[in-house]
Amino acid sequence: MISQTLVIIFVLIGVLALGFLMEGRRRKALEAWVLQRPGTRLFWPVALQEHSGVPMAEMAEAMLGRAPMGWASAVQVVEAEGEIWLAEFRTTLSGNESSSWLTLIARRCFDEDAATAMQAEMQRGQPDDPVHRLGRWVYHRRKGLITVAMLDSRV
Repeated sequence: MISQTLVIIFVLIGVLALGFLMEGRRRKALEAWVLQRPGTRLFWPVALQEHSGVPMAEMAEAMLGRAPMGWASAVQVVEAEGEIWLAEFRTTLSGNESSSWLTLIARRCFDEDAATAMQAEMQRGQPDDPVHRLGRWVYHRRKGLITVAMLDSRV
């Protein structure tokens, strides 16, 4: 009985250690990506109140119909075409009992006409995933956490 309990404890510790190791590697990869690009910043963890000019909570709530359960990290990319934010949040998707991590991808356009045009262009490129707009922000979501591949593609 005690040996079974110890085995279960060691397996749980191993799974947690592996999770921490993988998350640490992901963070280092994101930090390396950000360091190679001027004007790009990583927020780990992200504090929404420090970024009041970016309506992340409002955008996520508009997509989900409710507030996310929590936020993790965010990446800000400033380019000639405008600003892009990727922010990780946790929620339960409809029909699921367990929570999932999603990434909010939001682009700030220079004006509302540009935002309307970008929304239409993005929606044509991904007809199965709704693209939303809030003022000058055009946004959508992707399943999973932020990855270097996601940043490279600027989805």
